[in-house]
Amino acid sequence: MKYLSPEWLTEAGRRLADLEPSPDGVTVAYTVTEYDSTSRYAVRLGPGPVAVLTDPADVDAADVSFSLDRTLADQIARGDRS
Repeated sequence: MKYLSPEWLTEAGRRLADLEPSPDGVTVAYTVTEYDSTSRYAVRLGPGPVAVLTDPADVDAADVSFSLDRTLADQIARGDRS
């Protein structure tokens, strides 16, 4: 399964669904760019269930957003950077 593919995002959402949501809630958006594509998604940490969101309106409405290139995203995913 390719990192940040639609299948990866679905699986990430499934795995995050059991986490305890924050009562105050926050949504964090990520934009990951490669030379030929851009991946945009958000993680809602509450209120309500923890979820991975891919709808552009949800991503745009996030409380916090980060933009990074694919190299940095890969380093963070491997634990090489934080």
